[in-house]
Amino acid sequence: MSASFSVCSGTGRSLFVGSDSGSGSSGSGGGAGEAIQGVYENFRQELEMGSCRVDCLEEAGSAASDEQSYGTTSSTYQSDALLGAAQGTVRKAGALAMKNFLVHKKSKKVEPAARRKWKHYWVSLKGCTLFFYDTDGRSGIDHNSIPKHAVWVENSIVQAVPEHPKKDFVFCLSNSLGDAFLFQ
Repeated sequence: MSASFSVCSGTGRSLFVGSDSGSGSSGSGGGAGEAIQGVYENFRQELEMGSCRVDCLEEAGSAASDEQSYGTTSSTYQSDALLGAAQGTVRKAGALAMKNFLVHKKSKKVEPAARRKWKHYWVSLKGCTLFFYDTDGRSGIDHNSIPKHAVWVENSIVQAVPEHPKKDFVFCLSNSLGDAFLFQ
């Protein structure tokens, strides 16, 4: 299986073209070394491009956690910046149960979430953002699905919660905004 990609960096660098198939796309005989370097370079550029959108993502993520803590959900997506970020390469994906634990309020205070019920989502990691999709739990999502929530996970801390009283295999994600989520 072969996948090719191209990225135009927003920092003024030239267009990068790479492949993860193990064969170089330049035909120079560099082979797998160039392809591996291309994958890492692409990931680094994706992170750099994503860091330019950090402010928009943090504001939208905080608004989403406020909205979720009050129990209100909207059918439309909160931010065009997050929707644009949702078009990236999926690093990991799968079904997870999530429980909102702590939320960062607009008044700069971290408080316990109002609604802390376990909810099931299909989760995909694209770049440094976790996207949560509503799902029936039996299968994944299609490519046209719109994420229900997004969490910026750069500079986050993940730790196991072995002492959880009711569930096994629980871990906690605390992001740089002060929000904390439990996952199973």
